[in-house]
Amino acid sequence: MGDDVRAEIRLADGADAAVIARIHLHSRAATMPYLPPQKRSPEQVTRWVEDVLLKECRIWVAVRDALVLGYAALGGDVLEHLYLRPDARRQGIGTLLLDEVRRHSPHGVSLHVFQQNTDARAFYERHGFTVLGTSDGSQNMEHLPDMTLRWTPNDLLGSERRGGMTARTDWQAWHEPYADERSPLSRRLRLVRQEIAAWLDERPGERLTVVSACAGQGHDLVGVLAGRADAHRVRATLLEYDPGNVAAARDAAGRAGLANVAVERADAGRLSSYAGAVPADLVLLAGVFGNVTDHDVRRTVAALPQLCAAGATVIWTRTRRTPDLTPALRGWLRDAGFVERAFHAPEGVLFSVGVHRFAGTPHPLDASEELFTFVR
Repeated sequence: MGDDVRAEIRLADGADAAVIARIHLHSRAATMPYLPPQKRSPEQVTRWVEDVLLKECRIWVAVRDALVLGYAALGGDVLEHLYLRPDARRQGIGTLLLDEVRRHSPHGVSLHVFQQNTDARAFYERHGFTVLGTSDGSQNMEHLPDMTLRWTPNDLLGSERRGGMTARTDWQAWHEPYADERSPLSRRLRLVRQEIAAWLDERPGERLTVVSACAGQGHDLVGVLAGRADAHRVRATLLEYDPGNVAAARDAAGRAGLANVAVERADAGRLSSYAGAVPADLVLLAGVFGNVTDHDVRRTVAALPQLCAAGATVIWTRTRRTPDLTPALRGWLRDAGFVERAFHAPEGVLFSVGVHRFAGTPHPLDASEELFTFVR
């Protein structure tokens, strides 16, 4: 690569928004001529960088002689964007940015790439990414076939994998942003809790059953029940695979005196794990749909009548990052017999919270079926 590769990698800030927007537009136009015509103006793309990308992602820029040559945006463990100035390609700049992303992704990183983008596919495959799945493009904004790639550090390649859960992500560390009341995760939690409390208030005096898939540390349901005098009328089962999160959820339920809340270490991606816990009056799917493939989202929605009692409520969450699956997801719920009660999509963040009531007929549980496999 010679001397061309010399560049400084630093975190981006608001002053970089305009140049990031220019690189984004020029790189896509130069390297992906098959994309539909760009409808957003440079000013609109700059506002998107300022209002969404810089708030939701960690962004690094590559700089040489005060000139920004490219950028990479990491949201959680997903590489959302990596673009270079067209005249900075094939100089090792992309590798420098990718190495910085991987240094900050000790449990691995995923990304989406168009199937037609053979240069990008070859680049990522050279750097150890493998294909997790492909899509016909019906759910991305450009409606072009794409694929999901994943890089996992060598010391994690032999990590435990069972059914729907993987050890790729540190799920206990994933909960740390809850400590910051301003974080998007905390804001999402408050909305989910608000909807759980509203559901309880709508059904006063009833004995109710709740099941929570991939319940984590139980912040949502336990947090609501801990402050209610009528918590005793709720029987809940929290399904969680990570042993550290299971212990934390059990401790939280115990400290709150919630004797009717059981925390089971189980793979929520298998319907057999729900035996004895369903049909439920409330099904919680917080933090699930953003960690599985689109195919598995649709498969899980189709199976929800097996988890729901008559008139049950489902509360779910999902990111609205491009490609935004939430419009299709809401349609799949409608097709499965659900009526939308609420859909929260706050400005300035990418998460969404949906609330749907089951208006169909419950189905018997088929314990042989699988729902989803985490890809993060």
